[in-house]
Amino acid sequence: MKLIDLLKATTARDYFTARNGLLVPTGNLGISRSAMPQIKDFKKFEKVLGGYGIRIKNKRVRIGDISLTQNEINKDKVFKLMTEYRNANVRTRGGVNIPGFPPVLSSDNFVLDGSHRQVAMYNINKHAYQDYSVVDYPIRELYSLIKDNPAKFAGCVKYQGLME
Repeated sequence: MKLIDLLKATTARDYFTARNGLLVPTGNLGISRSAMPQIKDFKKFEKVLGGYGIRIKNKRVRIGDISLTQNEINKDKVFKLMTEYRNANVRTRGGVNIPGFPPVLSSDNFVLDGSHRQVAMYNINKHAYQDYSVVDYPIRELYSLIKDNPAKFAGCVKYQGLME
């Protein structure tokens, strides 16, 4: 059996893209992955923000219009997500369906949580539209709010390193 028989052409293309030609949206804020909050309980996160008078709404946004907050990307994780998305979504022209809650954006279109999902979708089709959870607050203020109030966000936010 030949290797080509084992691999789909898109899987091989995605692997080489992730390893050698990964497209990453420009304009990140330069925050390291280990300093980025990862939302582990979205409902509780939404409730805590509600206590500050900040709302979250679902919004359909063009994938290519989103900027990253963090400055590090794990290529293996992106490749894995690209493979999952391709297997789950035969057609990606209209959007990419992803498991779990949608990536979380700030009101100024920066990714708070879901950077690897965003990069994977960007490399599949940056012109497609995707549903996002949009926090009605700009990224710098939102990031500071979460970092400055660890006790309030302790049950819904965690921090992790690059190699996770």
